[in-house]
Amino acid sequence: MQRIGMQLSVAYDDKQNYFLDTVNVSRYESIDKRYSLKYLCGLLNSKVVNFWYHRKYQLPTIGGYELDSIPIPRNNSTQHQIIEIVEKILSQKQQSSLTDTSKLERQIDDLVYKLYNLTPEEIAVIEQ
Repeated sequence: MQRIGMQLSVAYDDKQNYFLDTVNVSRYESIDKRYSLKYLCGLLNSKVVNFWYHRKYQLPTIGGYELDSIPIPRNNSTQHQIIEIVEKILSQKQQSSLTDTSKLERQIDDLVYKLYNLTPEEIAVIEQ
């Protein structure tokens, strides 16, 4: 039986490391290459996608789930902004894994709210 967490936790790895205590590991060969891995990392760690994930997979299921069902918007300018912020987070975390990057993460959340055209009311629900 798979362990399903309360939220997605996605990490970017360019050194081809594998982790023992994880549910899923994806390699670039298995991902739609229309999207940058850094963009996907930022998007999948956003509050919006985690809210969607939690609602869709609220009850544990046997046999896993498909992350390819997450609607991934294509907006090149927003993708580039998210990639730039993810690169800043990676750089800061490389210097010290204890660095607080919550302000940068908040910037990604704000971009993702715009990407999905969410209303202030919808954002308030997600923020709760």
